[in-house]
Amino acid sequence: MPYELKVERTPGQRLLVRIMMDGHEGAEAAVDFAAAEGGAATVMKVQVHADHAVLRGALAGTDKAKLAYAPDWMLNLTAKPLLRKLAEQIEKGQAIGGPMQGFQSEADWESSLPPDKQEQVQEWRQYDAARPMVDPDAAAENYMGGNASGN
Repeated sequence: MPYELKVERTPGQRLLVRIMMDGHEGAEAAVDFAAAEGGAATVMKVQVHADHAVLRGALAGTDKAKLAYAPDWMLNLTAKPLLRKLAEQIEKGQAIGGPMQGFQSEADWESSLPPDKQEQVQEWRQYDAARPMVDPDAAAENYMGGNASGN
């Protein structure tokens, strides 16, 4: 799966990273920076948004295909441990490796969440496992409209 990163920077204020997949924007991460503690620290605010249709098309048939179905709030939670690790490396003056270096497994990520967030993830998984694979209303309308083949 060929992808391209497009980065826009406003030094000291904002970093906007777009992941392009097959020429379409699959996800965007906006990182805003603000000085804290009189300039001795920096607060980062991150907002991740994904175009799930683009992700589904680009990731179909790969081991990352499930990622296309994760809601944005879950992607935002996933970014926190990675950002924490990057911040620690920066504070120690270490070189920053590739963004996926040291990436946590799903189980490790979930166990690192606070209990209330773990519960939200479990509720999402239960919902996701039980939801219909097709929209039953659309399927019924399609059938009643004389298009029983689904085309």
